[in-house]
Amino acid sequence: MLTEPKKTISVLSDEAISQIAAGELIDRPCAVVKELIENSIDAGSSAVTVDVVDGGKHLIRVADDGEGIPPEDIRVAFERHATSKLRTLNDLWHVRTMGFRGEALPSISSVSKVKIRTMSRGRKVGAELTLTNGLPGVLEDTAMNQGTIIEAADIFFNAPVRKKYLKTTPTEFSHICRIVQHQALGAPSIHLKLTHNGKLVSDFPAALNMRDRVLQIFGEKVVDRSIEISKTYDDVEIWGLFCQPELVKTSRTPQEIILNGRWIKNATIVHAVYESYRMKIPRDRHPTFIMTAKVDPIRVDVNIHPTKREVRFLNQEEMHRAVFHALKYGLGTSPNVAQSISAGHAGSVDLQPLNVSETLEENGKSEIYQLKTPLRDVSDAGQSVLEMPDSLDSTVHASLNIDSCSIEPLGQLNATYVIAHVDTGSWNGLQVVDQHTAHERVLFDRLVTQVRTNSVSAQVLLLSRVIELQPFQAVALNEHLDAIRNVGLEIEQFGRNAFRICSVPAFLASVDVEQLLQEIVEEIIDTGTYAGSSEMESLDKRTYKVLATMACHGAVKANQLLGREEIKHLVHEWTVIGMPTTCPHGRRIVMSVSMDELNRIFGRA
Repeated sequence: MLTEPKKTISVLSDEAISQIAAGELIDRPCAVVKELIENSIDAGSSAVTVDVVDGGKHLIRVADDGEGIPPEDIRVAFERHATSKLRTLNDLWHVRTMGFRGEALPSISSVSKVKIRTMSRGRKVGAELTLTNGLPGVLEDTAMNQGTIIEAADIFFNAPVRKKYLKTTPTEFSHICRIVQHQALGAPSIHLKLTHNGKLVSDFPAALNMRDRVLQIFGEKVVDRSIEISKTYDDVEIWGLFCQPELVKTSRTPQEIILNGRWIKNATIVHAVYESYRMKIPRDRHPTFIMTAKVDPIRVDVNIHPTKREVRFLNQEEMHRAVFHALKYGLGTSPNVAQSISAGHAGSVDLQPLNVSETLEENGKSEIYQLKTPLRDVSDAGQSVLEMPDSLDSTVHASLNIDSCSIEPLGQLNATYVIAHVDTGSWNGLQVVDQHTAHERVLFDRLVTQVRTNSVSAQVLLLSRVIELQPFQAVALNEHLDAIRNVGLEIEQFGRNAFRICSVPAFLASVDVEQLLQEIVEEIIDTGTYAGSSEMESLDKRTYKVLATMACHGAVKANQLLGREEIKHLVHEWTVIGMPTTCPHGRRIVMSVSMDELNRIFGRA
């Protein structure tokens, strides 16, 4: 019988140690870009240019006009934990630079072929050094201006397993675009440029202040929709542009936090922002914001995450309180949108027939509804909210018609839930249906069928809309334009990061196409877990999410009055597709009480 040889403890080789250390810091090309830009910022640069080839997989070049590195220090700079930013352990609690561990350059050189050219202030000639597998070659003289140019080529050339897990070129480059954007927000006084395969993608000239930098990156619309807040509370300087409560969206983009010049993710700050908006916005909406916070470095630990993306505050409650009070002060005069939306509807059930709209059935066909009007007052209740375009024929459950089951509309609760008595023959009872999620599921199921049969009917917009996206969003959208066209959206590039929407599915003709496209792009970028039901498994994950977003935008909204026939038609269409209990996003659709249950409750069983 064979036995395993006894395992002994041994010290890893320097090469293995370097590979492991690099794996914590350099997981994809964008991490190289981040570390090199941060070095340029710490070097006092006024201009930084990032050149990328093949999404960073083939080449990353970062050039700056900073102070440079003296020739005698170049080799030392590529030793592990060699840094000019710390001298004692106590310095870790007073970090004012972007980098401080001395891990970036050795980690990059251990997984790529690196060339550095640099000339420090006061010298007449620069120095050049090439490294492979972290091993330096011969130091040579070179002609150049003051500053540093670092090239990292063939990333993961010596780690084929890690290279295998890199994504497509557009995906990797979209991550680089986001990193450059984050660094531009953290250093508004620096001119930052990004090129890909020789083409200029982003150009952020040095800005006079943070507001101008936000304007460069996100555009006038984001700035105009925001409230500028600047306040110091408990020695925490807060500045930011926060979305007006009445203009919040369903998406979370952008939500950017800059702490002491460093882009971070922090649950404490985000929670404080949401608490400030509580009771001012509906529960299914999210505030967008770009904010900076300046605190004494001794009050924050930036050494808890390999990439310094996350931080820990010495007193999280103090930080939460500072952000919360700054925003409460700035948002104090804003209207309470959450209350104004539901005003006049709470706690009422209308069991009287509303004005009956024109019949929604024609020639036995049932079609996808189209939202005709936005939220209306009660005085508009006589007008039809749901319109059925003739161009959208439904082939789903064509054998069923309105006579296949008995549906008696009873009214609406809070102008959000429709109530009906439903008797399908096999089930008889009371249905309380969320009108938005039910309509969303109906639209989604029909869109799925139409996409699979290539029968999505599109409507050409009389006036095409041109929408400007962030560079990383533009890259992601470009990669999936063909797939988006298959779902009825005709979109074409119209400039560096601009796109023109020429046509949309007919039932979306009256929605806000800009917001729709923004959310679709977010779904494309999102790499979350697939949330589809079993019958949708053959759908591409991103296509599923795009269709769900389109259905959500096209569905009738909560707090929207429906006529009696509209309620009947909505419940019927939901019944026809099998009375599903959740929408594509997983939200509940219905609460059911059968006649048998009612009889048992009232002792009539």
